[in-house]
This record gives sequence, C-alpha cells and structure tokens, in this order.
Amino acid sequence: MSIRCHLFTGNQATAFISNVAELRINIFREYPYLYDGSPAYEESYLHKFMATPDSTIAIMFDGESVVGALTGLPLKYEEESVIAPWKSRKESIEEIYYFSEALLYPTYHGRGLGKRLFETSEAYVESLNTYKVFSLATVIRESDHPLKPKDYASLDGFWKSKGYSMVEGVICTISWKEVQEDVESDKPLQFWSKNV
Repeated sequence: MSIRCHLFTGNQATAFISNVAELRINIFREYPYLYDGSPAYEESYLHKFMATPDSTIAIMFDGESVVGALTGLPLKYEEESVIAPWKSRKESIEEIYYFSEALLYPTYHGRGLGKRLFETSEAYVESLNTYKVFSLATVIRESDHPLKPKDYASLDGFWKSKGYSMVEGVICTISWKEVQEDVESDKPLQFWSKNV
C-alpha cells in the first residue's frame, strides 16, 4: 500500500472525521494521556476544525486507512484555559498557531511520517503570512507514574528535532476523564513553541 499525507482545510476533512476520532481514542488512551474517550464526543470535538478559520487537519493514509493526523488552528480560537498562560507573554495571541493533536500509530513511528505531517501543515500555515509562532502542548506526568510503561520513550526529542522548545512557565490546564477515573479531572500541559 502507498503511504501519503494530505492537508485538509475548512470542511474538506468531513468524510474522515470518524477515522480521526478513532485515531484520537486509540492513541490518547495510551500513556501519557490515558484518555478515556468516546466516538460521539470525539466527532463533535473534531467538527470545530471544520468551522474555524485557518484550521488544518493533515491526515496520513496507508492505502485507504487513516494512520496519522495533525490538527491545528489559530490559538485565539481555543478554550480560555489554553489561551490564558500566553497572555502574560509579549507574543500576540493573534499571531500564534496551535497544533493541538499530533497522532501516529506506533507501528508507523521511525519512518519520518510524523515529520511529514508537521512539514505539510507548517508549510501551509506559513503560506498564510499571518502567524509568527507555532505551538503545541504535551501532558505533564510524574516520572514514577504507576501506569508508565517500562519501555516508554518520550517524544521530547522529536519536538526538539522539529525546532520546538519548551516555553518556561507556559503551562495550561485541560480537563478529561482518564482510564481508572470516574469523572474528569484537570491535567497540566507544557507548551512548546518555535518562531516561524
């Protein structure tokens, strides 16, 4: 099968929403996110990328199967809890673009496909000539978390290889229900960024 990456904007990705929802559920259920998601919620959540100006969904296909995706939108359209940590900084919120989910099935790691997802999305956003900062956020977990696999490998090296650096003191809080929880709880996420 041929592996290809395609960038969707506006409502172009509507036909693949259920596929990306399944991707989110499967990948984020694993450590470090441990997210206990549902198809109905995921599909509803992903529709914001259909209606938000300048939003993007880059999708990696293996034949007809969706095996990876990268979602993005201008930071100003995110929830206040995500935007708030940036407000004390000099950057204009209007000029920050936020890549909210980077997803790739583990069996596809190590082939340069994650790099292709970012390069595809970043090139398009750069062409808009609107945004000066790219950002993303990663969940913060204690080093001795009981559900951390012994063979867990952090993606910090990948973010650094793409030119992203941790932004000191810029930490947001997002609430979700994780495995072994009965209700949602707040989780801290560390922002990373790079200048465009």
